[in-house]
Amino acid sequence: MQKTDVIVVGGGLVGMSIAYGLALLGRRVSVLDEGDDAIRAARGNFGLLWVQGKGYRMSPYAQWTRESVALWPRFAKALQADTGIDVHLRQQGG
Repeated sequence: MQKTDVIVVGGGLVGMSIAYGLALLGRRVSVLDEGDDAIRAARGNFGLLWVQGKGYRMSPYAQWTRESVALWPRFAKALQADTGIDVHLRQQGG
């Protein structure tokens, strides 16, 4: 039987990012996911990251969005270094 420190429910973009980060911190992580049958946020948006229009009249949310998007290049490089897979992140503006 495998021991788990953290269970992440949902294997979409956010769930897997959280699981990956926790694993890098040495946590034993299990991910529970429904599979690819449902069209959920990550599949429906195909992993889109955008800032335009996010956080209108909600400054903390807008700042959080900008900071999150700014972290993606480093995350994409880390994923490629760990897996050899290029996630093809391109942030060319909108």
